Amino acid sequence: MRLLNKKSLFFILLAWIYANANATSSPLKELKWTKIKDQAGIQVYIPTEYSHASGLVPIRFKATLKFPVWRVLSVLADDKRKTEWLPRSKEVKLIEKATVENFTVYYRYDSPWPFKDREFLIQNIAKLDKSHSRVVVTIKSVE
Repeated sequence: MRLLNKKSLFFILLAWIYANANATSSPLKELKWTKIKDQAGIQVYIPTEYSHASGLVPIRFKATLKFPVWRVLSVLADDKRKTEWLPRSKEVKLIEKATVENFTVYYRYDSPWPFKDREFLIQNIAKLDKSHSRVVVTIKSVE
């Protein structure tokens, strides 16, 4: 798969994960979305109205992938190769693997000078939803 396709795949799946997460307290579930781009079968959305103290704006992607879900998840779970397709990533390290479905990963992203690199500690909890033939992954930042 070409590098551009891997990047697109990552962002599409990440958006899908957030859109389908079971966290009922998330204000993102209540957002109204406006489509800003539709190219090569990938639709990009931004919130119609949204404000956060951090200045960050969520985005949503929608696409149908022609790959089995196990193949997509295996690419996302390969921490040793994430820096190859995860934009601006400098370091990815598995911190804790409680189970195959519950693991915590450290990410460090390159920031341009004079800013410091961005660091994140993310817990991933996957659940198989057989009734809808999908895997739902809840991703949350942890201390």
